[in-house]
Amino acid sequence: VGAGDNYEPGEFVEYSSATQGGWIPAKVIRNNGTGTYDLDCKADVPVGKIRRAAVTPKADMSKGKSTSVIQDAPVQLLRVQRKGDKWHYEVCPEGARVLEAHGSRRIAVASICGLYRTGKSYLLNLMLERVQKGLPLFKVGATTRACTEGLWLWGSAEPGDDKSPLVAYIDCEGFGSTDSDRTRDAQLMTLCALLSSVLLLNTRGVLNEGVFGSLALTCRFAEHIEERGNEASRPSLLWVLRDFALALQDQKGRPISPDEYLDEALKAAPLAGFDQERGQGAREVRQSLMRFFRERGCMTLVQPVVDEDKLQRLDSIPFNSLRAEFRSGVETMRERLVTTCAANPKTVGSQPLGCASFVALLRRLVDAMNSDRVVNVRGAWDAVQHGACGDLVDELRGNACAAMRALASGQQVAGGAQLPLSDVALRALLDQHRRELKADWDSRAIGDEQVRAEYWKDLEDALMPEEEMVRKQNSRFGNQRLAGPLEQWQKWLASDTSTWQTGEILLDDLIALMERMPAEPLARTTRTALEGAGRRVVALEQALTERKATQTQLSASTAELQSLREELRAAKDKLLSLTSERDLQREEHEKTRTEYLRLIEDTRKKFDEDRQKNEALLQGTNQNLLNQTRQTGMLEGKMQALSLEASALREEVASLQQRVRDTERQKGQVEADREQLKNDLGGATARADEAAITARRLAQESEEARQTLAEREQERERQPKCGCVLQ
Repeated sequence: VGAGDNYEPGEFVEYSSATQGGWIPAKVIRNNGTGTYDLDCKADVPVGKIRRAAVTPKADMSKGKSTSVIQDAPVQLLRVQRKGDKWHYEVCPEGARVLEAHGSRRIAVASICGLYRTGKSYLLNLMLERVQKGLPLFKVGATTRACTEGLWLWGSAEPGDDKSPLVAYIDCEGFGSTDSDRTRDAQLMTLCALLSSVLLLNTRGVLNEGVFGSLALTCRFAEHIEERGNEASRPSLLWVLRDFALALQDQKGRPISPDEYLDEALKAAPLAGFDQERGQGAREVRQSLMRFFRERGCMTLVQPVVDEDKLQRLDSIPFNSLRAEFRSGVETMRERLVTTCAANPKTVGSQPLGCASFVALLRRLVDAMNSDRVVNVRGAWDAVQHGACGDLVDELRGNACAAMRALASGQQVAGGAQLPLSDVALRALLDQHRRELKADWDSRAIGDEQVRAEYWKDLEDALMPEEEMVRKQNSRFGNQRLAGPLEQWQKWLASDTSTWQTGEILLDDLIALMERMPAEPLARTTRTALEGAGRRVVALEQALTERKATQTQLSASTAELQSLREELRAAKDKLLSLTSERDLQREEHEKTRTEYLRLIEDTRKKFDEDRQKNEALLQGTNQNLLNQTRQTGMLEGKMQALSLEASALREEVASLQQRVRDTERQKGQVEADREQLKNDLGGATARADEAAITARRLAQESEEARQTLAEREQERERQPKCGCVLQ
């Protein structure tokens, strides 16, 4: 046993039946959420007594046959109790739940009525194939007390096609029992007649005045039913004559069918000499039956067994042990019953009645009976359909409003839809929601077409504000989503350095986003984007006009610039001449320096030679040193001349710089040429500075040479007069 398993409504399972001592097939009707399930055979079954079915039962509706859904036991649908001097009727919750679990599925009801102790319950066991399959039977007794009290719901024949009606069997308490009365019997008979698709009237023997007389008070439907306003479909009457042994013949001895036999019996006049009062009652029964049941039929069944002892314990006799004529008659009757029920589901006002609606109608009719009101199906049905439709509107409106508000808040709903959406997508989403809501409404709403249409219109009107709120929120979310891309587009338009490649990417992204946006944000964004583009075009046109004016001014400045360029070219030529002279002076200075270095080297060599020579040679060396000193003086003179020339060059450069500055003040449009001139002047200045640095370095070298000569002179004076050299 799968105590931890979960079973879905409609799933076929097996139920551990205590009465049958084993597992039997069943179907899950409802999960109660408390560890129990309502099955089609029993309510509030613990999960520990359920297991998954090894084989799923199938239905065969060919030739009026169907597979019966087996119940563990009948479920009471209507309870009858005495309260004071009145009978009080109450719809039993357990039986109501079994039917309500089938929701809006159409229902066809087969009710069996008749005198008590006439084998009604055994006949119903046969219709449900419980006898044929050897299943335990409902209580059947041989006492004077009725075995059935009130109305009981038996296992239903449920075709495999869900579009076919559910065939339910109702067993009515037997009439004329020791603890009943005529009023109670008549009210139960009336209720069965109003609720049934087929009413089985079960009696024993032939149709005679005694049978009709026994039904005199029970079958007076006019006393309990208001003809006006009763638009429920009338049931078919199937009169079952049990233990029937006569040959069916008319008054002329010709064979007739059971249906013809019933028709003749209903139209026959009371026999002469029969009790007048009872004869009048029998006549009224005939008239009431013919007026109420427009379709009537009759079937006869022989006694199931001949042995009287077996007849007393019939519930224990196997089906195959019953008489063949009886078994054949049972199968024929069962096929006829199922076929008639399947073709005639219960309707009110030509509208099919669902299982849940059937229970609601039953409650209303019971209320009328408890209030001693004449039963009016139409009035009860109006109360049922208005109440049910009103409750369904409240439920669906609550669910739909919750879904709409979730969508309006920006949440992602079933299917992945999320605001913002284009108007077309939002309209399709709302239409789909309407279609799903309408399908749910059509499958669950009960009542006449006009009533259901009125309540559906109320539901539609109630949802309009919610849908309008969704549309407004869709526009708001659309504005929010478009704000960022629109701002980037406007920044690109306002930028003077933006490229078309960047703008094309922004434009494609904006267009792709706009295709998914609702109309109002789309129109606003489109207008803003076009206004920005328009302003940018106007600004560019103004800039183009200004550029043309600038070009005109530039043309005038170009001529002046050309004149300045010629002057600048002359200045460049002069600068080049000065540069050439400077280069020549630099070369001459370099030659002088080289010669100076060579002389210093020669002097050093001579100094070395003079130290080995005598004083006379030193004197000659002194003379040479004097000559060198004179030559150095000449070099210093040349250096001073170079310094003066460098100063003159600086002054000329300063003059050129002044002219450049003057040119800059006058001709601001020749920036490039001015920069070039500055560069050239900077180079000339740098070269002049190099010449000055070179002159200073030569002066330093000359000074160092002079100091060297002075040191050597001092060293020579320290040498002995004898000509020896100090080490």
